[in-house]
Formats: sequence, C-alpha cells, structure tokens
Amino acid sequence: MKKKLLIAFIILITFIVLILAGYFSLPFFLKSQYFLHLVENKTHIKIDKIENYKISQTLTTINVNISQLEVSSSKFKANAKNLSYKLKLSELISKKPTFGNLKIHQLNLVAYRSKIPAKTKTIIKPLPLSIEIQHLSASYENYKIEGKLDLILNLPTKNNNFYFEGNVNNSPTTLSGDINPSNLHVSLNIKKFSPQNFPAYLKAIDNSSAKATLTLKNNLELQSGNLKISDINYKGLKLNNPSASYSKDELFVNIPYLTYKQNISGKSVKLKLNTKNYNGSVDLSNINIANLNIEKPTINFKYNKNTHAFFIDTLSKNGYFINAKGTLNTKNLEESTIAGFFKTPYIDYNQIKPLLPKHIQEYIYSGQIKAEKVTFKGKIKDKENLIDTGELVAQSTRFIVEKNTYPFTITFANIQITPKDVVIHGTGYCDKVNLISSKLVIARKKGYPADMHLVLNGESTKNTEDFLYKAILSHEDAKYIDYAKDIRGPFTAIIDIKNYYWHSLPHFYFNVNIDSNLSLQDKKISQKPINLIGKFDIQRNNQILRVSANNLKLATDNSFINITGYLEHSNTVFYKATIRAKINPVEIRDISYLKPYKNYLPTSEVTIKPSSISGNLKKINFDVNIEGKKLFKEHGFGVDEILAKGYYEKNLISFNPVKLDDTLSINGLYNTKAKSFNGNINLKNFKISTIKNLVKLPIDEAILNGSVKLGLEDKKLQYIYSNNLVVSDLVYGNDVVVKSAHVSFNKNYATIENGNALIMQNPVSFTGNVNLEPLVINLNAKSQKFIIKKTKSKTKSYIGDIKFKIPKVSIYAQADIDELIIEDSKPLVFNNVNAHLELASKRYISLKAPYTSIYIDMAQNTINVEATDSYIFAHYIESKTKKPSITTLKATLNTPSTDEIDLKKLNGTIKFVSENGNIKNFPDIYKILTLADVVGLLTGQFDTKKGFYYTKTVGIFDLKDGILKTQKPLTVKGTANNLFINGNVNLTNYHVDALFMITTFTFLNRLISSIPIIGHILGGKEKSFTGLSFRVDGYLDGKMNLYPVPWESLGKGLLDIITRTITLPAYLLGVNGNTNNTEKKK
Repeated sequence: MKKKLLIAFIILITFIVLILAGYFSLPFFLKSQYFLHLVENKTHIKIDKIENYKISQTLTTINVNISQLEVSSSKFKANAKNLSYKLKLSELISKKPTFGNLKIHQLNLVAYRSKIPAKTKTIIKPLPLSIEIQHLSASYENYKIEGKLDLILNLPTKNNNFYFEGNVNNSPTTLSGDINPSNLHVSLNIKKFSPQNFPAYLKAIDNSSAKATLTLKNNLELQSGNLKISDINYKGLKLNNPSASYSKDELFVNIPYLTYKQNISGKSVKLKLNTKNYNGSVDLSNINIANLNIEKPTINFKYNKNTHAFFIDTLSKNGYFINAKGTLNTKNLEESTIAGFFKTPYIDYNQIKPLLPKHIQEYIYSGQIKAEKVTFKGKIKDKENLIDTGELVAQSTRFIVEKNTYPFTITFANIQITPKDVVIHGTGYCDKVNLISSKLVIARKKGYPADMHLVLNGESTKNTEDFLYKAILSHEDAKYIDYAKDIRGPFTAIIDIKNYYWHSLPHFYFNVNIDSNLSLQDKKISQKPINLIGKFDIQRNNQILRVSANNLKLATDNSFINITGYLEHSNTVFYKATIRAKINPVEIRDISYLKPYKNYLPTSEVTIKPSSISGNLKKINFDVNIEGKKLFKEHGFGVDEILAKGYYEKNLISFNPVKLDDTLSINGLYNTKAKSFNGNINLKNFKISTIKNLVKLPIDEAILNGSVKLGLEDKKLQYIYSNNLVVSDLVYGNDVVVKSAHVSFNKNYATIENGNALIMQNPVSFTGNVNLEPLVINLNAKSQKFIIKKTKSKTKSYIGDIKFKIPKVSIYAQADIDELIIEDSKPLVFNNVNAHLELASKRYISLKAPYTSIYIDMAQNTINVEATDSYIFAHYIESKTKKPSITTLKATLNTPSTDEIDLKKLNGTIKFVSENGNIKNFPDIYKILTLADVVGLLTGQFDTKKGFYYTKTVGIFDLKDGILKTQKPLTVKGTANNLFINGNVNLTNYHVDALFMITTFTFLNRLISSIPIIGHILGGKEKSFTGLSFRVDGYLDGKMNLYPVPWESLGKGLLDIITRTITLPAYLLGVNGNTNNTEKKK
C-alpha cells in the first residue's frame, strides 16, 4: 500500500514538475521557430511579418506583446497592430472556459470569396480564448465592417458568445448572440440596425430591432430559423409585428397588418419564397386602397438572383388583374424596369377620391372608369411615361373646370392609349350645353404636332362659356376674355394645345378655333338676343395670348358689327382689328350696361364703314369712318361723314387727321389731362353751322377757307398763326352779313383787312385788329349811304323792353357815314355822321352829326346821358319864327349791374327842354289833344287842326321800374294856349295815366280886364272858375279814355303851378295881385 502511494506521489510530483517546467519553458517555445511553423501548418496561414515580438513571464502570468503582425492565406489577409496576450497560471488549473485574454488594438482584415465551401472545423479551432478587438476594419466583397468586437470562444463547453457594436456598410449596427458548435445553432439579438449602403428595400427596417434563432449547416449555410422584428415604420409604410421562418429552402413571412400613408391597408399578408429559385407568392385576405377594396388578391412571382429578372402575376376575387415582368435594380429600386398589363372592373370615383390632392378633389364630383387592358413598359421612376398602350372606358363622370361654375358631365367616353397619344371619344353635357360628339387627342411625346387636339360639336341653350372658356383656358387667360353668361345655339370648336406638359401653366401653347352660330340671351346685357355668327380662335404661344376673328358677326334684328382681327396679350394687351357696322340706336338702348349713359346715346342710325383699330393699352391706333347724317345733326355736326385717323397714347390723342366731310381737316395733338391742343386746321368752304351746336358761337353762319396753326390749353388760347384765312358769308342775326374779310393771326394778335359787309342791307367796308389775350377789339367802318328802314314787324315792341348785355371785352370802334337816312313818313337825313364806341377803361358812346350830338357814358353803376339836337325836332315841327328848334336832354340813371342794361331796372332823373316847336307832328300827344277838341268845352277857342305851337317845353321826370313819372307837371307854353301835363307813362306797355289842362289867351284877357276877379282867383274865393282840364287813362298805341275834371277838383300844388303860369302877363302889365286886398281894407 505504501509502495503504491509512493509511486503515485512520485508520478504527481513528476507531473507538477513537468507542468512547472512547461510553464517556465513556454515562453521559449512560443518564441521558437518550431511554434511559428506549427501555427502556419495547422491554420493554413502564412506569417508574413512580425515585429517587436516580446514575451515576459512571472510566477503567475505570461505576457506576449507584438507591435505588428501580418498574416495571409488564400481566404484572407490580416494586419494587426499592438497585440497583447495575457495568460494567468491560475486559469490553467481553474474551471474557467477560456485560457488567456487576447487584446488587439487595431485589426484590418480582408476576406476573399472561395469557390470551395469551408468546413466549420477548419475555420473554428477548439481553442478556448477571450478576444477583445478595439478597432476592427473588415471587408468581404461588397461588405465592409467597422467597429468593436468581443468574443468568448469555448467550443467544447458550448459557451461561445459575441458582442458587436459598429457599422456594417456604414449602417449603424449593434448585435449580440451565441453559437452552439455541436449543432451550429445560433441565437441573435439585433438591438439596432440602420441600413445605409444596402439594397433599397432593406431601408424599410431602419433603426429596428429583431431576434433570430438560426440553425446552420456544417458549411455555415442556413438550414432553418425563425425571425421576429419590431414594428417597421418607413416613409409612411408601417408593418405591424412582422415575423419570418425558414425551413428546407422555404422562407415564410407573415405580416398581420400593414398600412401605407393612411390610404392603403392590408390584412393577413403571407409571403412564401423559395430561396433556391426565388419563386414565391403573396396572399392577402384583402387590400384597401382609399375606399377601393381589392378582395383576396394573390400575387405569384419569380426572381432570378443572377440576372435579377422577375415575373409577377396578380389576380383578385373582384376582377383586378396584373401581369408584369422586369429587372430589379438592387441598388436603386427607381431604376428597375418593368413591363406588363393590367385590367380593372369599373372603379367608382368616391373609392379613390382620398388618393387625390384636395385641390383636385374640389373639381371632381363623381364618375366611374374601367381599364379594359392597359399595358405598361419602362423604368419605375418614369411614372408619366410608364403606361404604353391600352383602352379605358369612363361613364357618368361629373367635374368642373373652374370654381363656382356649372359641372360638366361625361355620359360616356372611350379612351384609346398609344405610345404617341391618348384619344378620347365622348359625349356629355354641361347644364344646358349638350356635347353631341367630341374627340380629344392628348400627345404623350414632346415634338408631337400638338400636346392636345380637341374637336367639339355641340349645342348650347345656356352657359356655353363655362365650357368654351373655363374648360379650355386657365384662369389667367380667361380673365382677359370677356364672355357672356347666357349663350345659345350650335357650335364647333377645334382646340390645339402645345407644350402643355413641358412648361408651367398658364404659359403653354394652344389654339382654339370656334365655328359657331350662337345667340346671346342674357337680359343683364341686352333685352334682345344678340347672334354670334362666324369663326374666331384663341391662341397662346408661350407667354402670348391671341384672340382672332375672321369676319365674326354680332347681329340683332336691325344691327350688326363685323370684326376681323386679333387681340394679343403678353406683358401688355395688343390688338389689331378691322370693323364695319350698322347700329340701330333703339337696340343700343337695350344694352343694360349703357343705361346710365342714355342721354349720350345716339337716337338715329349709325353706319361704321370699314375701319381699323390697333395698338395696346398704352397706345391705340385708330382709322375710323363713321356715317350718320341725322346722328351728327343731333349732336351739332352738320356733316354726313366723319373720318378720324391717329392714335391715343397715355394722355395724348394724335389726330392725323380728323376730317368732317371734305371741309375740315385737323392734324395735331390733344392732351386729355392738360386739356391742351397743338396742331394745324385746314379749312375748305367750312361752314360754322356744321358745329354750331357743339361750340357755342354768337354767329349763325360763316364760311372759312385757309389754314390755322392753333394752340389751346384748358380751353384758353395759347397761340394762333395764319396768313391766309378768309371769312365769308358770316351771318349775325337778321341785320349783319360779312360778305368777305381777310384775317391774319400772329400768336394772339389778329389783323382784319378788306372787310366788306351788309349791315341792315347797307354796304359797309371795315378794317381792324383783335388782341386775343386779353381780348381787345379795334374796328373802323365806313359807309357812303346808310338807310334805316321803317320796321314792318307785327309784333309790338316797347322802349321798356330794352335789355342787353355789355360785352366783357375791350372794344374800340369808329364809324363814318357820309349819308344816314332814317325812313319815315318824312325821312330824316344826316350827313357826315361820326360814331365812337369805347368799352374799356372808359365806357361811352358818342354820335355826332352837323345838328345833332349824343353822348352816353357809364361809370361803375351810373349812366349819364347828354343830347343836344336842332335838327330832329326841327324836322317834325313848323315853327312860326325863324328861330331854330333846339332840344336838350340830360339824364342821370343808376343800374344794379355793371355788365347789363335793363331799362326796367334803371332808376334816376331825366330833364327835357325844347324850344320853338309844334306838337302836331308828335302823334301820341297830338292824339290826346284831338280828343280834347272833340269834348267841345272850348269850341271855337281851341283849334288843334294846325297843331299846338309852343315856344318852350320843360319837363323833369323820375324813372323807376320802367315807369316814367313827372316830378313836376310838364309845362308847354304855346303861342295861343298853355298845356300842363301831370302823371306817368309805363314804358313797358305804353299805358298813360295823366291829367291834362289847357288855358287860352282869350280867357286870360277876360281875367286881366277885371282885376278883382284875379283877386278872387288868387284869394281862392272864385268858386266858379273853370278851365279845360281832363284825365287821360289808356294806352298810347291803343284805347284811351278821357274824363273831364272840374277846376276846383285840382290839387292845390297843381293849381299853384298853373296860377303862377297864367298870372305872369299881369305882372308884366303892372297889375298887382294885392289890389283886391287893399280895397277890401279900405
């Protein structure tokens, strides 16, 4: 027993010694060439480089340090820097699964692809080891790994796990797991994976986590496994709790629920994929696209991993079918190519409405569309060109083209798609617009003759414009085209649109040709229908919009307007058109929009002969020919035709020229803002009466010939030049006709020469000059014989009706008349008459003849009159003496106005004195005296047959409100009788209300022979004193009434005047009126 124990102890001691010997000799072994060759042979690698290989040892540890190590093989090449290995003696005798710890500061590793699969046992050796790699940089084909890696390898004990944190192809990745080497079972916990440089479809799992259980084959190929991934939310695509399993080359993916941007959702998505040939299928219980439900779709697909070719075949329970094939681009899905076709049942608009942008939804109300067979071909990124050919059918589709308009309804449309175009044949209506047939061709390739070609045939009873304008033009274009709200009738429209897709709206090319026979029936515009007959078209070329008309006729029952031309809009509006028209004013008055201006509308027919208008909003060119004799007459133009040519620009109107018939031509510029005109006027037998109602002139007619250069501003003359203006047949009233006169202008000064006129049918020659600013007129007139004929007017005229304005101009006038004749029963003849008139700083008129002088002046509101005459009264009297008859008149009158004379408003005093005359030839007073003779109170003593001779007549009168009243009785001292008159005369109707008294010298002689009688008279005691006195009440030119008046009824004031007059001879004879009083005292 002891022997056995000794043997065992020896063996144990030997073993310990061997271990200790080996431990202490291990550094020598590790550093030996034998060890390095052993490593190379066993691991099939080659040590290319080793630097600073150091080994140190203590009683408890062994440390190995290498600054750089390079190794390589047919499968990889590695370069490690700063390696350190530490082995503790306690680890060799402990139960720890690893022997030592290997730390590598930086490891660069490049792995190569091998045609022969490596066996697991040749890759992983049973070496228990703990490895820490601080900076790992590894690459394999297209994969690159960078990060930190921790490994614990102990294959015999199945305790093999790892932890990695870093980037895989620049994709942040964090994962951990363990490996069972006996059955190659792998468990992975992917804490974070954010794919960057991976195929595009892997980006769906960005920043996701997953857990996987995998079973690998001996060559590390996947044999089976299960995978659970957290919810995936990638750019609107959300997968709830997806999971996958793999077995026998079959991959199964299950997604309970998926959504995409709230409009697409699917349930129970099941994917089956053969990993050998990449064939598979996808089954769904249903998929909802907005409100569109695709029931139980099945997707079968095949994929070639070498060529990346794929094939897809889809069929749903409710009739959706897709067949496609293509090539998948694993780097960029948008670059993948696809070709195939699809079919659909009728799809209701409300089912796909949520898929459309909201601003599109506002324009579409309802509809159905069906794809019979639509093929597609191209790259996925070219969505607009992906559709190749096909046929669609649309029905009961309602939409609008502009907000707040009537909807347009497509009853049926067949849509044919080719690579070049889309052709739509359809019918429909828009409220009361019936579209009998239509053809719309939409080009799909640039360079095609037109992007859109539309042919419409229809009939409208209302709102055609909603389709013709709003359906065709953009809002930007339509606002430049005036359209009505109620157009009726048949129409044809051909629309060509270019560059619709390749330029931003509204700057696309289009051409709309409209052939129509429409009727406008909107009462807001006109009470009567307006027919639109003919053709017009609307064009846009890039940024230019043009509306053209070719003999387009707007017509009513009695009026029409024909238009040929165009309106063009780019940065401004430009138009050019020729028009002709015949317009009935009755129908113009039916235009509602013109009603506020009815006072300015014509009342007779207007004809516009072929005319043109062109320009833009800044400058308008016009050439217009208007005919309307009756119309022009109504508006003050006595012409048949007006031609106007020129342009309007900003505030300027250029006349080039304006012609009234062939008599007036105006060339010049008129500024509407400054109200100024500068230009030339040519006159050829131009009659002023042509424009007498347009321009207020004091003359009735005149004919002008010549040319004038004129400047006006704010209706005020600035200048006028002319040296050849001839005025003829100028008519002013009934009494003035200027037969001819030559007028020359120099700025604001005019000279009149060779003037010949007929004044009251008397030849008069005149010259003069006129200063226009301020207005000063100088005239000199001469006449050899001037006759004033007695008027034969049946209309009564009275002095009191005299009223006239005093011109507000300065006038200096002089007239010399060799012989002036005033026709009457006994004509008046004046020789060498000279007249002066001045209306300037002084206001006066003077008339001088050899025996007559009249002077009237006006200072402010006072008028003074002085007249002396020894001819006019002498002409009408028969003086018994050789003394000449002399008459004087003085008057001082006041007027309320300084620029108007109205005899009814004159107030003042008039004094009249006349000597040596006979009243017989003054018919009004003589008529009264004749009536007095008939009374017979003084028969035989008062004879009026030879007249009433007087030596002196004196009268002082007051004039007020047209009534002339004696201030004191008018006294007429006759050669045989005395006459006294006291009363008034109304000068506005010649009504007389006056007392007349006549005394004779016979009666006076009786008074003188009986002096006491005179005393009785003077003392007021003669009650029986009588004389010839009477009252006159009536009209000088009509009926008169005479009433005898008793002497004692006369007023004391009047009697005093008469007494002083009749007692004057007594005083001359020495008879004193106080004698009677003296005798009485005695």
